[in-house]
Amino acid sequence: MANIKQLIEANKNSYARLRNPGSDTLDELKNYNVVKYAMDERSDHGGLAYYNHGDKTLIVAHQDI
Repeated sequence: MANIKQLIEANKNSYARLRNPGSDTLDELKNYNVVKYAMDERSDHGGLAYYNHGDKTLIVAHQDI
């Protein structure tokens, strides 16, 4: 299960990655892989899904940029 630090990191990483698709700040999310990325250009809203295969946890984080 994700802890609060990991949820905050997921949101920070979402913001960074939506602004610059090549960037990642996954310090707290070492056991998670980004499994889906989506961005709506018209609304500048996007999100990422992170999955931890070990404990089968999914985090969905979204941001407006």
